[in-house]
Amino acid sequence: MPRIVGVDVPENKKLVYALTYIKGIGLTTAKEIVAKLDLDPDMRAKNLNEDDTGRLTSLIDKEYVVEGELNRKIKDNITRLITIMAAWPAELPAPTTKTALSRQEMASVVAAP
Repeated sequence: MPRIVGVDVPENKKLVYALTYIKGIGLTTAKEIVAKLDLDPDMRAKNLNEDDTGRLTSLIDKEYVVEGELNRKIKDNITRLITIMAAWPAELPAPTTKTALSRQEMASVVAAP
């Protein structure tokens, strides 16, 4: 199995689909990567040589947020949002969505005599 950015991609799949096994790379991004490196999108991953694997790894490392770095960013964003909501003043109601607000308004209209 070729190893790209620390992930073993399946050998028997076409290169475009094999790249999607890397977290943070979808089908559109995989097609962009293959086009940038002038690789054949119908080539199987097992046909990659060391040079192609190195070029793929260096391009993905430079231009895309994948795997561990992506997980770290997601974790930091969740922590930041939790901190923001923890700092929300207790006397103010939490923000409501459009649907929840409309249901509250309907309840107050029905409750009024």
